[in-house]
Amino acid sequence: MIGGRRRPRAWIVAATTLLVVCAAAYQWGGPLWKDQQTRSEQRKLAVLVILDTLRADHLGCYGRDPSPSPNLDAFARRSFVFDHMASASVHTFGTHTALFRSLYPTFAVQAGEAAMKADFPSLPGLLKSGGVHTAVFGHGPIFRVAAVREFETSQAHDKGRAGIAALIEWLAARGADERDVFVFLHLYDVHDPYYESPRLLDADYHMADRDERLRFHAALKARGTAEMIKAYDEGIAYVDHFMGILLRQLDQLSETTDVLTLITSDHGEAFGEHRGFFGHTKLVYQEVVHVPLLIAHSRTAGGRTIATPVSTVDLAPTILQHFDLPVPTYFQGRELLSLLDGGAADRPTVVFAEDRSGREKMIRNQHYKLIYDSQTRRSELYDLIADPAETRDIAATHADLAATLLSDLLRYYDSEGQRLGMQNQMPLRNQRHIEEQLRALGYTE
Repeated sequence: MIGGRRRPRAWIVAATTLLVVCAAAYQWGGPLWKDQQTRSEQRKLAVLVILDTLRADHLGCYGRDPSPSPNLDAFARRSFVFDHMASASVHTFGTHTALFRSLYPTFAVQAGEAAMKADFPSLPGLLKSGGVHTAVFGHGPIFRVAAVREFETSQAHDKGRAGIAALIEWLAARGADERDVFVFLHLYDVHDPYYESPRLLDADYHMADRDERLRFHAALKARGTAEMIKAYDEGIAYVDHFMGILLRQLDQLSETTDVLTLITSDHGEAFGEHRGFFGHTKLVYQEVVHVPLLIAHSRTAGGRTIATPVSTVDLAPTILQHFDLPVPTYFQGRELLSLLDGGAADRPTVVFAEDRSGREKMIRNQHYKLIYDSQTRRSELYDLIADPAETRDIAATHADLAATLLSDLLRYYDSEGQRLGMQNQMPLRNQRHIEEQLRALGYTE
């Protein structure tokens, strides 16, 4: 039970439907790639799951009680849990653009321009050049991100259960194909307008109906913040249920295949904690930029937490390393596999995040976080250990520390702009492009 409510009987119907779909592709309990058992050298598979709009502190494995996520919590207990994972941006377009080029959004959006694309190839292109087959299963709007359209196999699904069923069926159908595989699974069900599970399980409903989404969200918001959070957690419970089915299948597959599983989010969600703001796309406080990151590798025993600050930009080099492919020198991220083995050498001690225009930026280390507004030139400083909810701005009482972090932030963007041959602030043309993408993704602001 979540929020004192009994789960609807539709859960059982939906779970049964998914099992039937999967069973049609292979005998339940058997290996997805049957020929793997006789191969002396295992094929490699990497599965990256983005649970859109999922803030870390709403999972049980990050402290939520009661937990809406028993399956993800169980996965966390045997994987590596990154305590300080920061999304590179606060909206879907910015974070995914950063993810697939391992560049913070200010630079990633510029790298995606026609004149620069050849010099900054995306992760799907690099994998394809390295002989790795790429496949994406996602909610329709994600295909507006240019790099997502570079995947060799692509399927769009409105609901998470349909995307997961299609992915499992597709893996089973690969048969004797010996290529290594990278799969990107994007699930949108936690995103506003926070349809509760009975509505999500309605087979006739499509989340692409933008007007319907806006009407529902406005009515829910009028019922109060507590009701919004309850509906948000119901969406997490829905996704968690079907993620459990996928994770059990990947467990079976890992017996015969070198599997790397990464589960994270593109941003969190605000419920009025700061400046009365709800949603995302603005502000870089923890409720929006602190996202989960769970990593499991079939060749590395998990079951521990990692306190090193990491970022969305670290995912692409991690995936390339899994496939033994070279990491481009322009990448700003660093691979994470060495951290699984206990290493931490030659890693940045800080990570960054940006709002949708690049005007407001964040720099954080394991202890402190500074937020800087480049328009007002105002800084805020928070002690994330003593004050994880960011209720006390200590910039005035820790002026030297605030100055040091601000200097580090400004120097980083200046030096990286010079290294990459780009502007160190989001150019106006790119800001307009982002606004267009946000409107296309269903945002009205």
